[in-house]
Amino acid sequence: MEKARPPDQLRCPCCGESRPVAETPLLRAEAEWLATGAFDARRPPGWSVEAAREGRLQWACSRCIRAGLALEGRPALQTWCDFEPYFAFIDAKMTCRDCGRSFVFSAAEQRHWYETLKFWVQSRPKQCLACRRVRRARRREAREEQDRRDAGS
Repeated sequence: MEKARPPDQLRCPCCGESRPVAETPLLRAEAEWLATGAFDARRPPGWSVEAAREGRLQWACSRCIRAGLALEGRPALQTWCDFEPYFAFIDAKMTCRDCGRSFVFSAAEQRHWYETLKFWVQSRPKQCLACRRVRRARRREAREEQDRRDAGS
C-alpha cells in the first residue's frame, strides 16, 4: 500500500520521488501562461497542481530538470485547449506503426514539435525516423513524377 503524501507533495513522474509543490515548476509555468492574457474558466488557479496530482499532466520536478533528465516546458508557447500542456518533456518510448520497432520520441524533439513548430499537444509520431524518411522520399518521388507528367502534357 502506498504511503499517503502530504497535500503539498507530488510524486514526480520522472524520478518517482515525492516533492513539495514548491520544488516543481508547475505554479510558475501556470503563472507565465496566465501572464499572456490567457483566461480559461475551466482552469482555476492551481489547476496544474491538481492535474499533476491526478496524473493528467506531464511534468517533472526542478531536480530532474536541473539534472537533465527532463526539459522544462513552456505552456504559453504550446498549442493546447482540450488537452493539458506539457510542463516538462521526458523521453517517451513509442512503437512504429510501420515496422513495429520501438523508438524514442526524445524530450528535445517533443519540445521542438510543440513549442517551435506549434503542433497540437495531443499529436504524437506514429513512425520511427527511418520509416518517416521512407514515407517522405516516396511522397517526394510521387510529386516529382507528377511534375514530369504535367510538364509533358
